Amino acid sequence: MLATSDSSFLAHRSLHIWKKIGEGSFSKVYLAIFGATENDSGKLIATKVINKNRVSTKFVEKFLPRELDVMLKLRHPYIVQASLIL
Repeated sequence: MLATSDSSFLAHRSLHIWKKIGEGSFSKVYLAIFGATENDSGKLIATKVINKNRVSTKFVEKFLPRELDVMLKLRHPYIVQASLIL
């Protein structure tokens, strides 16, 4: 599961991890609830958590910014759309 410090970081931003739904070499994808309040159950979203400690500095400096940029700009009916990057 997610480290306590990561869960706390996300919880302060109204993002609560529910369960892991997939993983790759350096990231995991979780089903999460975003924006839940006392009056609203929030919205179910997929959340990709990238472990920067498991990738090279070159990846973090060169490829990760490019991936994040593409994820935010991409609009396609069969590809999940990114809505927020923390």
